[in-house]
Amino acid sequence: NPASLKSLFKAIPADDTGGANVNTAQPWFPTAGAVTLPANTAYEFEGTLILSRAAGSTSHTTGVLFGGSASLTSIEYAADCKTGDANDLQPISGFFSSVATLFTLKAASTSTTEQTIIRVRGVVRIGTAGTLIPQFQYSVAPGGAPTVKRGTYFRLTPLGLDTVTSSGPWA
Repeated sequence: NPASLKSLFKAIPADDTGGANVNTAQPWFPTAGAVTLPANTAYEFEGTLILSRAAGSTSHTTGVLFGGSASLTSIEYAADCKTGDANDLQPISGFFSSVATLFTLKAASTSTTEQTIIRVRGVVRIGTAGTLIPQFQYSVAPGGAPTVKRGTYFRLTPLGLDTVTSSGPWA
């Protein structure tokens, strides 16, 4: 019964962890980054990815994507991105996506001290059981590996069957 499923949560609570200086998909969580989801379920999800780089000036963009072996019936999410050279007050850009494939959120950057925060929130519907992996990807290797910072998290809250359109006494 999908409605009886518990919320699923993953975070980097204490120690920052390393990413790679590559232009291929990387999991938000380098260790145990995939969650196994049952068939015919729907989830509300939210997450924050905090990346820091201290080297490399190759111009690159940054995007998010969702990998894994689960067959997604659909995915829709809003995403916000803040980037700068310090963890300070910066403008936030907002986007909407309905694809699990790479969606570029951050404009090209050559900064060697890049600080990026990406937040996502939406609904994913799982058709066939399998894994779901929140990921990020650079357009080209930036010249320095990122650090996935403490505070990065991803949460899935079950909504019911993958066909659910409402719950409760909507009129």
